[in-house]
Amino acid sequence: MSVDSSPSRLTRAIAVAFLVPTAALLCAAAVILLLGHDPMRALTALFRGAFGSTAGWTVSLQKSAPLLLC
Repeated sequence: MSVDSSPSRLTRAIAVAFLVPTAALLCAAAVILLLGHDPMRALTALFRGAFGSTAGWTVSLQKSAPLLLC
């Protein structure tokens, strides 16, 4: 009997689900910093615009729904 030591597909999927957005935010912060602006302030404004109100949630869901259906 052999034991498979590779991570399960679920573990890998969960890791990718967290690592990809984290990498994207780090890249965005680096670009914002290179442009001479405060990355924390810019990313905070991004999140408040997307999720800070009912209208923001609505537009975010409208724009992301087609991507989720692919």
